[in-house]
Parts: sequence; structure tokens; C-alpha cells
Amino acid sequence: MNQTANELAQAAPNPIIIDLWTDGACSGNPGAGGWAAILKSGEREKEISGRLTNTTNNLAELMAVLKGLQAIKTSATVRIHTDSRLVVGWLRDKWRRNDTECGDLSAAIEREITAKTLTVEWVEVKGHSGDKMNERCDKLATKEAQAQRITQIQNAVSYDNEPSIIELPY
Repeated sequence: MNQTANELAQAAPNPIIIDLWTDGACSGNPGAGGWAAILKSGEREKEISGRLTNTTNNLAELMAVLKGLQAIKTSATVRIHTDSRLVVGWLRDKWRRNDTECGDLSAAIEREITAKTLTVEWVEVKGHSGDKMNERCDKLATKEAQAQRITQIQNAVSYDNEPSIIELPY
């Protein structure tokens, strides 16, 4: 049987394997959020993280996956390690609910996977169970959420009524 080059490429396993650990955190739900992703391929490793305003833990979890996939520059087999049942449900098990924000993010993730010709394998990790990379990711996401919360509190404080400095004559 003759196969086209495209069929052969799809049938062959991708030689590049990237492990992607992801996590999201939220201070309040909704509230200040953070996401983190750690990418590892062989000896190479990269950490990325960021902040979200007025978000939910679910959206932070999905954002971590999207940002992690966006950091990948080539076609690869990606093993996504997550402790989020929601992430696995939306992306692997194809949950579809009325939550438009989760739907929008999962559609963006699916577009990223397709555009980069990524093969995805899901690795469900139990949260806070001693998985070193998952714990690192959790700390990064939590740090971002806490920093965002502090920023939001600082921005909420008004400095308009600050007392004037009065120069005394002595």
C-alpha cells in the first residue's frame, strides 16, 4: 500500500518529546490569579509564569496550558502533566458546558495544538502529592497570584487625600 508523505508523517511518532507541567492559582474565586508552566526536553528546561486579574482557578489552569503550548516552537510530542481535572476534562475528554470563557480558552489551546502539529499525551498528577515538577509549578503560579493580589490592593488605595507636607519655620 502506498502512503502519502503526509500520512507517513502523521503515522510516525515525533522524535521530539517535551514534558509540560502546568498549574493555575487564584486568590479568591474569582480573584487575582496566576499561571505557570515548566517545559522540559532532555536537559533543556524553561519556566514561564504570569498574572491574571479577576479570574477563576479554572481559567488560570487553562491559561497555563495555553501559554506552555505557545512557548513550544516546533512540532513535538507533548506530555502535559496537570493536577486539574477540569483541564483533562475540557481538553482530553471534550467536556462542553455553558462556560464560554473555558470554551474560548480550550478552543485556543486546540488551535495551538493543530497549528504546531503537536501530539498530546495527558499525564494526570495528584496535586500536592510530592511530584517535584508539579510542586514547582504550583509555587510559581501561587507566587504570581499573590503578587497580582498585592498589585490589585495597591491600585485600589487612593492617594488623592494624602496629607500635605507642611514646612515648619524652625
